[in-house]
Amino acid sequence: MKRAVLVLIALSACLEPGVSLYERADTEPPFVVYDLMVPRILGPDAGSFSVNIAGGSVITLPFSEPMDEGSLRPGIVIRDAYMGNEIPLVIQVPPKPAPTPYFVRLSSAEMTFKSGTYSLGLRTLLIDTAGNPIVAGPELTGFFRVQ
Repeated sequence: MKRAVLVLIALSACLEPGVSLYERADTEPPFVVYDLMVPRILGPDAGSFSVNIAGGSVITLPFSEPMDEGSLRPGIVIRDAYMGNEIPLVIQVPPKPAPTPYFVRLSSAEMTFKSGTYSLGLRTLLIDTAGNPIVAGPELTGFFRVQ
């Protein structure tokens, strides 16, 4: 009995802490498909403060693969660009089974954005259904104006 316990302890020492025993089905991190984003707020070629939208507009964020719905609210933030106040959002996801690209729709919880300038940011808290975080980068922050 003591030998069996010692063997189990020795084998467990070979594992790195925090590493899964099983092979992940997907190790590819998700990304935003910038060409399909409406309006084009994010991306390497998105212009600062140059995107104008109407107050009742919906922002469509296309991801390369299905996202963990629990990560969307903490991972997507829209703020007043000057005051820094976070804007409450309504986040809509596609029905299951989730298609690819995975289109997430964002709108103001008040049903309209007030006139002003806003920043949209995606945090590395966003993960896909396999648990891979979105890759951080400067193209994950953009600005837009509401007229």
